Amino acid sequence: AFAAEMRDAGLDVDPLDVPLGRSEAEVLDIFARIAGAVPEGARVTLDVTFALRHLPFVYLASLAYLVGQRGVAVDGIFYGAFEVADADGTRPILDITSLFELLRWYQALEDFRNSGDATSLSRQFKDERERLRGLGWAGKEMRNTGSHIEKLSRALTAGLPLEAGRAAFNLVNETKRIDAAGVPEVLRLSVASLRELAKTFAVERETGKAALALNE
Repeated sequence: AFAAEMRDAGLDVDPLDVPLGRSEAEVLDIFARIAGAVPEGARVTLDVTFALRHLPFVYLASLAYLVGQRGVAVDGIFYGAFEVADADGTRPILDITSLFELLRWYQALEDFRNSGDATSLSRQFKDERERLRGLGWAGKEMRNTGSHIEKLSRALTAGLPLEAGRAAFNLVNETKRIDAAGVPEVLRLSVASLRELAKTFAVERETGKAALALNE
């Protein structure tokens, strides 16, 4: 029945049999089959409603791999809550995509914290900006913050502490404007973490380089 509905919607159906995941070997086999079935650059929508309860974790790990290594885009992650009936008897379909986005933010922020390289962070920021633009939200705060992230990354990579301090100062202030713009909660939480990280590099006030004292 599901395959028929998909075909009516103009989508090809290609079933993929996987084991039950009763051992580490079977779990890794599921991962390998999924990774082998999803082509590079594909767009993926994941439904975690059915199957055994540990399999959504396998799907999540597989999705993280595909996004990071294959350039796969995630259009959405959904769960049909059959046991949570609304007053009229309908069952809601929950959109839990934001949890995966939070994981991607964590990975990008961790890369930046450990290396000073904001390449992943800048890419994540651009992806989020495009996603919000598709939802009708296109504040200039996002564009300005992305620019300051790139400037801070270049200064840190080049070993320029004064330039890094000034770029971090501007980044801290710009992220405050994002908070005031009423962005989605996942972005607000991620930007708050970014702001605290940038504060460790930032100068105390806006000034020219000649007026800065380079402390330890």
